[in-house]
Amino acid sequence: MTAKLGLLAMVMVGCEGDIDAMIAGEQSSDEARPSSGDGSSDSDSTDTPDDDSNSGDGASDQPDGAVDDTESSVDELGTLTGLEMELTYESTLDGDLVCSKALSITGTPFTGACDDCTFAFAIESTVTADESAPGCSVPAYQLLDTSGTLFDVVFGHSTRLDIGSGGTAASYADAAFVRYSVDGSFGTYGPYTRVLASGDGFEDLGEFLLDGDAFEWGLDQDSFTDGDDVLVDFCEPSYTSSWTDFALSGGYTSASDSVSCDGSQVDLWSIEVETASTVGLGVDTVAADTAFDAKLTLMGSDDCVVATADDNTPCTFAPDRYECPAIELELEPGMYTVMVHSMIDVCRPGVEMGEYTLTVDGSTPIRPSLEDDDIFRYERIPSTVDYRAEGRLLAE
Repeated sequence: MTAKLGLLAMVMVGCEGDIDAMIAGEQSSDEARPSSGDGSSDSDSTDTPDDDSNSGDGASDQPDGAVDDTESSVDELGTLTGLEMELTYESTLDGDLVCSKALSITGTPFTGACDDCTFAFAIESTVTADESAPGCSVPAYQLLDTSGTLFDVVFGHSTRLDIGSGGTAASYADAAFVRYSVDGSFGTYGPYTRVLASGDGFEDLGEFLLDGDAFEWGLDQDSFTDGDDVLVDFCEPSYTSSWTDFALSGGYTSASDSVSCDGSQVDLWSIEVETASTVGLGVDTVAADTAFDAKLTLMGSDDCVVATADDNTPCTFAPDRYECPAIELELEPGMYTVMVHSMIDVCRPGVEMGEYTLTVDGSTPIRPSLEDDDIFRYERIPSTVDYRAEGRLLAE
């Protein structure tokens, strides 16, 4: 069984740049490249997620006075002198332990620029236990692990943290974050800033809680990890793939349905070709608000892939990115399966299902019949993540 273990790691929200830029809601537009080692914010763009989807003013989601209470409670402690924290991470796949790690973390007050931070500490960590199985993979920044390639690691808190700009802007209230640089093979990269937890516990971020000198956050997640592809089999290395611009001339028959926007579920249609002939297939969007990036896969009676099409014809209602699929090819008599699905997360915000029309164009009418509606393409393997951190602020 081939499982995608990387999906077990909790998705973090990240951005490039120094702490002041993140607190102020700014982001450097410089092209990513190794830093000069002087703390500049030039960084490797491939290490930063493309889409931070939590938009809006996270601070406004908190009860009145919540931000001021946080600041006041820390101020009342006196002068902060350090930090002590314990962090654990455990994950399972299909009931088997994958990762099991524990770290002890200490910190000293960060002396760099972080004017709007509630607190910030330069940290060092020690791995106190590791019973992980081979194949365990957790980002070092998520564990606050300074024993490897991370350096200049800062753990901090802000009552409001703004990340990204324009369509990728996101705001987080009561955000615990980590800032770090990476010692890579071709130089140093960073600094990067990533959100670990927030007061509103957005999506895959745990909820951050601060009570006097004590703080904690955590995430207890039950989900599924994709295993083997149970529907699509590329039996032969050669098959027809349509990427060049193409449009169906018309289409004798068509049918409509919808499919999940996250790409996890697909629709399977059957068509019967009675005589050897040229057959055209196309998927088109039907409304602006449900437009999505569709892909089409054609399989024969042996379930082997015959052809695929993607992004080669304009959609009637264009999605935010990419185009619709269409293809024309010679088919022998027999039964065929047409799979329609969405590429991952390409619907408009808040939309869960993409609506489409499937068109079949042939010398004689070929009517598509929906055989399986919204079925999972990959084996679904149950997985869990238990991620927790508890600590205290030291003051005098």
